[in-house]
Amino acid sequence: MKKWTGFGRKLCVYAVAAAIGGLTMGVPTSGADKAASDIDITAIMKKAFKGAGGPSGGPGGRRPGGAGAPGAGGPGGAGGAAGQKKPSMVQKAIDGTATADEVKTLLGYCQELAKAKPPKGEQKDWNERTTALTTAVEAISKGDKTAGPKLKTAANCKACHELHQDK
Repeated sequence: MKKWTGFGRKLCVYAVAAAIGGLTMGVPTSGADKAASDIDITAIMKKAFKGAGGPSGGPGGRRPGGAGAPGAGGPGGAGGAAGQKKPSMVQKAIDGTATADEVKTLLGYCQELAKAKPPKGEQKDWNERTTALTTAVEAISKGDKTAGPKLKTAANCKACHELHQDK
């Protein structure tokens, strides 16, 4: 049986390494590799924050008839009028009705938002707001029953959108 020579062995090792490197080029290893500009803020908003009974209640996060209107989901409202869609993930987390999987998914969305670059406005304000969201959802994921109101405050859609949403 012929033995591999030093040069032949090195050539084989380099060829295998190059082949493996070529196969893995351009394949992201995790979500952490995403650039801030690649994060789809609109998709996250639709998946986590939109829906009947969003942080401000009603379809698409809007209160039909204003705060406290019957079925509005706001203070004094019934929050569940017949025919409404299911509440958003964030509303379920605020109410304490989200499953552990939903809270975990919501936390992932908030962490993605925290990595994103805001479409407009100051990055510092964006960081403060997304950190507050993430911190509140983390607390909920750890069983903190007092974190719901903190998340409700942090998930103030109008305040954030006025500063950071492109029209």
